[in-house]
Amino acid sequence: MQSLCLALAAKTRSSVTTLCRVGDAVSAMQACATMALIATVRDPDGRLVELTDERWEHILDRHRELRTLQSEIMHAVTSPTLIRAGRKPNERWYFLADTGPSRWLQAVVAYRDGRWFIASAFPRRRLP
Repeated sequence: MQSLCLALAAKTRSSVTTLCRVGDAVSAMQACATMALIATVRDPDGRLVELTDERWEHILDRHRELRTLQSEIMHAVTSPTLIRAGRKPNERWYFLADTGPSRWLQAVVAYRDGRWFIASAFPRRRLP
């Protein structure tokens, strides 16, 4: 669905609306139609990692204190202090020390539909 969303996002709103009426997942496709790429970076292993406006809004909805730390979140992915496997097999956790409102800044990066993207980010007082 994510790769379909990226293809749809490149189209004009009118053609996306037409496609959405034809498809089964109307609401999901319409939500994807507004998804825009904010930034891309490479992690230490060379993976291209994306941040979309939808994921950025998700982060800010839950952690408003990170609103001025977008570049630091991207830096956590490019030059992390520590990397750990996530809870899911398609997930990696990137930590940056002494950044933001707490001891650690954690960026959760997930792999889905052929792409790596920042799924979430938040401050942490200690490592999990």
